[in-house]
Amino acid sequence: MIIAFTSIHPSGVTFLDWSYHFLKGNDTFWHLKKGWQPLPQDPLIKINAHAHAKNHPGEYHLWHEFVEMAKIEKQKNRKDISFYPYRINLMKPIEWVDHINRLASNGVRVFIIKKTMEFPYASERTGLSEQDDIESFLLENPEIEKGTSKNRLRELSSLRIIAQQKKWIENIDLAFESLSDSVVVINDKDYINQTEDCVKKVFGQLDLQIDPQRLIQWRPIKDRWSELYWAGLKFYKDLPKIINCIADGVDYDLATYDIGFFQESLIMAYLMKQKGKRLVIPSDNFPKNTKELHYSIKNHNI
Repeated sequence: MIIAFTSIHPSGVTFLDWSYHFLKGNDTFWHLKKGWQPLPQDPLIKINAHAHAKNHPGEYHLWHEFVEMAKIEKQKNRKDISFYPYRINLMKPIEWVDHINRLASNGVRVFIIKKTMEFPYASERTGLSEQDDIESFLLENPEIEKGTSKNRLRELSSLRIIAQQKKWIENIDLAFESLSDSVVVINDKDYINQTEDCVKKVFGQLDLQIDPQRLIQWRPIKDRWSELYWAGLKFYKDLPKIINCIADGVDYDLATYDIGFFQESLIMAYLMKQKGKRLVIPSDNFPKNTKELHYSIKNHNI
């Protein structure tokens, strides 16, 4: 089989790809550029599960070129081959779905982790830099002049981020209505909270058995992966508390969170949405303390 594990957003697909091979009992996997490689016994020695060097073709035409090359390799070795056809910047959901359907019609078994949580994951799940996040925002808002200060970009993002994220989720839902019936969709919340059940669903859909000894070895790795995933969500879970502390002038240290451009924008956006208060940050530097941010509320009386 040729299998595509994928998602529109960073959602733990690399771990799912590795889990498939590991739980099936595989000791190797095929990489387009490197050939047959040893399967790591633990993919978590790098950020997320990235010690597993999955196949990651970018542009659409590379997806389909990969499948044709994988077919040739599969005929020679009669082993399963997997890859992660991911969305690159500016790919619209409906366009992405069209190419997913093309994969399915070409005999590829496709599994998608579908985004439902309204969190604009950025560098937490990808290892990208803050500058990458800013470039992503500029790509999605091409009318903004390049060279605009980070301070101004953050302000613009805070005014748009909630509405744009809501619209983005709606676009994903609409695009998924045209997915091929053969494509298996896994909800991101289910995948995080019931990872083992979701992996078993993948094996059930493929009519395959999980290696029982590998399952015993996999579970503690899965638990550590889940801890890493939830650690990435900590900022979003604590956002209501952060907003309350800013509004009330309570001292709370934000340095423990991985806060960058998008997270700063969300703080500003939700403070306005929930408290009707606007942060005016005088420089590119965003204070990492809620009491200090309290004094940046517009028209604050000192």
